[in-house]
Amino acid sequence: MIEIIEQENLLENAACVGAYLQERLRTLQAHGAPICEVRGRGLMIGVELTHPVARTVFQNALERRLILNAVGDTVLRIVPPLVITKRDVDEAIRNSRLAVFQEVSV
Repeated sequence: MIEIIEQENLLENAACVGAYLQERLRTLQAHGAPICEVRGRGLMIGVELTHPVARTVFQNALERRLILNAVGDTVLRIVPPLVITKRDVDEAIRNSRLAVFQEVSV
């Protein structure tokens, strides 16, 4: 397992794609998504919401085949697989941004 992680440069991918995912989430925040803060390291990302709607956002995401974790009323945890690509991030954001965040009434 460790050999595969090293051979496939998965740690480098986690750092690069994780930073990209955080950037994309901050872009959603700038465009009105109810996001207060985006934080994390690599592909373990926390999203603090401005209102207690994490469970609603979680449910909306799940209906669109995105797995998030509501770890409180205002915090989402995102931990995608190590093999995720920037293209995967773009597709997830594009396919879900309106539905996941904008259907939430705050």
